[in-house]
Amino acid sequence: MIGIETNWIWIDWLTVAMISVVSIVGFVVLKFSLRYMGDDPGQKRFLGWISYTLASVFTLLMANHLALFFLAWVSTSFGLHRLLTFYPDRPAAWLAARKKWIFSRLGDLFLLFAIYFIGQDFGTLEIHEVLSKVGDASSLHPHAHTIAYLIMLGAITKSAQFPFHSWLPDTMEAPTPVSAFMHAGIVNAGGYLVVRLSPLIAVSPSAMLTLALIGAVTAAFGCIVMLTQTDIKKSLAYSTIGQMGFMMVQCGLGAFTAALIHMVGHAFYKSYAFLSAAGSVASNQMVQEEKVAIRLNWKTLGFAFVVATLSVLGSLLCFNAIMGKAESLSPLHFVLLLSLAHFIFTALNLMLQPRYQGLLHRRLGVGFKMVMISFGVSMLYLAIYHSINFWVDPILADFESSAVGVLGRVLILVLFIIPFAIQVIMNDKHRPSFLSSIYVHFYNGFYLSGLIHRAIVRVWPLPKRSKSG
Repeated sequence: MIGIETNWIWIDWLTVAMISVVSIVGFVVLKFSLRYMGDDPGQKRFLGWISYTLASVFTLLMANHLALFFLAWVSTSFGLHRLLTFYPDRPAAWLAARKKWIFSRLGDLFLLFAIYFIGQDFGTLEIHEVLSKVGDASSLHPHAHTIAYLIMLGAITKSAQFPFHSWLPDTMEAPTPVSAFMHAGIVNAGGYLVVRLSPLIAVSPSAMLTLALIGAVTAAFGCIVMLTQTDIKKSLAYSTIGQMGFMMVQCGLGAFTAALIHMVGHAFYKSYAFLSAAGSVASNQMVQEEKVAIRLNWKTLGFAFVVATLSVLGSLLCFNAIMGKAESLSPLHFVLLLSLAHFIFTALNLMLQPRYQGLLHRRLGVGFKMVMISFGVSMLYLAIYHSINFWVDPILADFESSAVGVLGRVLILVLFIIPFAIQVIMNDKHRPSFLSSIYVHFYNGFYLSGLIHRAIVRVWPLPKRSKSG
């Protein structure tokens, strides 16, 4: 097992995984920036600041001392602020950067207090040594629960969790490479904080439950608002909010390996999505032109749920037999079931389009493919999960999702069912009228961003140079 440790640097499999992702994304973003900013007179300044931010992220990932971790944490935020305000004559850029600045300083305060209490309880600030001293619930340190909550609060402010999310969709005035790097890398810092310090937060089931519930609310909010956006970059931004929420749910339920997989997958997907956003507009218009409004078919939806359920249960039983252990069902398995059910339902609806009518063999073929793909996706995910878990499990906390309680797990499931139901029903041309009437509220993100805008401008007016834009 990889293990390079000094007083200031700690490189293990978790560090290697995250550095690999950041290196690939950073290389692609820098290469894209050379062409994208080719005619911009500020290209050298831009490349300098994005390189500075990238170096700060690397330091954050490798830090073994909490003082160095905190300095890298703040330095990353400072670099991002400079990138968000790269064009100082754009008022929207300044507003977004100032919201980010305020929430980041709040997160810095939470993390600083957590570090103070860690030093008081453990007598050291070296991360590896601190984690090795974390005992079970019967031998908690005096400030164990306080530390867990402070780490949780620091993470949710850094990763745009509700209600600290409003800055993220407003950062579209920055150059596209900034959006790609921010959504693919920097916004994951809160998740990395929780995963890296998981033994410290896992000693407090109430902090874990709070983290999971905030993540579930954020995931539901982000998904619902994303469905109504007409601007592709804002849609991607709310998608990131929802994805970060789901990642926090995974962390709150103790599925830290799943959260790590989520961070890796989301980083690659979102960097590609932003860097190819211009081409996506044209392809999205083609999809919208071909889209056929279909009345909600409950039989099709029921069949999709049956197939998804059999796929998840079948893959789980297969892996339990292979691994020789009995892994029980968790809320995360149900979320996987919902995702597969929506995928199958959408695909099966294609059979109702005119070009498939009367072609029974093609309809049966599509149905069979959906069954096989669903089962294959479940098996692939579990294979990746167990493979990565083999390497990183020794350094992560051991936490059972049952510790969050039955009520907590039910609330999390409900918060995932709501956006699933809304997404299915919103695509129906015969949807209930009340959904159409609140569509505008979804579109505006329930007006929270506007309220924060006004409050910030009132107490912290924009610089005069930005008003010319």
